[in-house]
Amino acid sequence: MNVGEALITLKAGPEHTLRKAHTLSGEFDVDDITKIDNLYLTYIMVKKMKVQLNGTVILDNKMESIDKRTINLLLKPITRELLKPGKNTLTIDLEPGGNGCEVSLRGS
Repeated sequence: MNVGEALITLKAGPEHTLRKAHTLSGEFDVDDITKIDNLYLTYIMVKKMKVQLNGTVILDNKMESIDKRTINLLLKPITRELLKPGKNTLTIDLEPGGNGCEVSLRGS
C-alpha cells in the first residue's frame, strides 16, 4: 500500500508521560489539493487518540492494543474536502502507548 508523503508528523517527546492525555498540534501547507487523491493516518505506539483536521474531528479511537508496528489507516474520501490550499492544522489529543509514539497525516 502506497501511503504517500507525510504532510505532517507529530511525535510525543520525552516530556509526554505514557498513558496520560496530551495535545500535539502543528500546521502544514498544501500547495495543490487536487494532487491528493487519498489521505492516510499512520501511527505507532498510540493508546488513544482524537484527531482533528482544521477543527473537524476525523478520528476518535481507543486502541484495542498498543501496536509496535506502524499502522496505515485510509481515511474516508470526504476527509480530503477538509483540506484547503495553504495552511492547514492537525491537532491530536492522545495517550502515548510507549516511546516512539508518533502520528502522521499522509497524502498520495
